[in-house]
Amino acid sequence: KVWPHVGTCFGLFNAMDGCKHLGIDADGMDAAWGEASKANKLVKLGGGLYCGLVKVEGKEPVYMLNCFSVSMRSKFTQP
Repeated sequence: KVWPHVGTCFGLFNAMDGCKHLGIDADGMDAAWGEASKANKLVKLGGGLYCGLVKVEGKEPVYMLNCFSVSMRSKFTQP
C-alpha cells in the first residue's frame, strides 16, 4: 500500500502520472524528456528502464520513469 504514495513523497512518477502531475500532454513530456536527455539527466537502471530528472517551467523538478514512449503511445491510443 506504500507504492501509490511514492510519487507524492519522493517526486517519482511513471510517464502517465507524471504528465498529469506536471499538467502537460504527450508532446510536452516528449520535449521535457528530450531536454533531460540533452542535459545528461537520464540514467539507465536496467534493460529498458530509464529514470530522468524532468523540469517543466513553473513546476518543481520530478523524477520520471520511461518517458521516452509517451508521444509514441499517444499516437496509438487516440480515437
